[in-house]
Amino acid sequence: MELVSIGKFAKMVGVTTTTLRRMHQSGDFIPYHITKGGTRYYSMEQLKEFSNAPKTEKLVVGYCRVSTPAQKNDLQMQVENVKSYMYAKGYKFEIITDVGSGINYKKKGLRQLVNKINNHEVSQNRVIQFLHKKLTNIRNNYLHQTTAEIVKTKPSRIVMEDLNVKGIMKNKHLSKAIAQQKIYEFKRQIKYKAEMYGIEVVEADRYYASSKTCSYCGHIKKDLKLSDRIYICPNCGAKLNRDLNAAINLANYKTA
Repeated sequence: MELVSIGKFAKMVGVTTTTLRRMHQSGDFIPYHITKGGTRYYSMEQLKEFSNAPKTEKLVVGYCRVSTPAQKNDLQMQVENVKSYMYAKGYKFEIITDVGSGINYKKKGLRQLVNKINNHEVSQNRVIQFLHKKLTNIRNNYLHQTTAEIVKTKPSRIVMEDLNVKGIMKNKHLSKAIAQQKIYEFKRQIKYKAEMYGIEVVEADRYYASSKTCSYCGHIKKDLKLSDRIYICPNCGAKLNRDLNAAINLANYKTA
């Protein structure tokens, strides 16, 4: 009789080795042979048995949360919207609710959700996909709100730096953080929204030293480091926030 290892059998039936070990421990599916060292082997007959076994439908969990008890009406609205979505998709689902701001694993609802994931009652892929989608939506919403807020102040012009994003992405310490900022999308939104309001958009020269140049006397501080958050001019003694100094320089930027 042909026997296969737990790793090979797991691939054949489309589950993880961890799932097979749990099924063994619970008595739901016993390996055909176990060596003295504890290595599990399965037969080809068990492959047919596993394939014919009724599949357990995974739960889809809807996690709804508000920041304060005063938002109970909002929470109820969230629950109803999630329920409508679940019914439309035909999912077997459960709704978990929480009250409180931030991610805190002491929260009853979040702890309940984590326990369901650990117990394989809910598909991890669904939860991970949901979290990634939620983070993307938060970033996109923040971009729209920020760019709209800038344009609605109706400045005479908007000056932006032309950053060498490709070069920055080569830095392994910064690449992930830079990619998440969606710099290209930010510039795109600023440009089209500024055009709607008739606002001039200027891109400063890539090599313009906005951070190193003193906004008071024009001296260029060549030894300025990325970790230096306060700009102190060695020429005139001016002292101010590094980003504010750069912003003033960009505001005063003159095109050729």
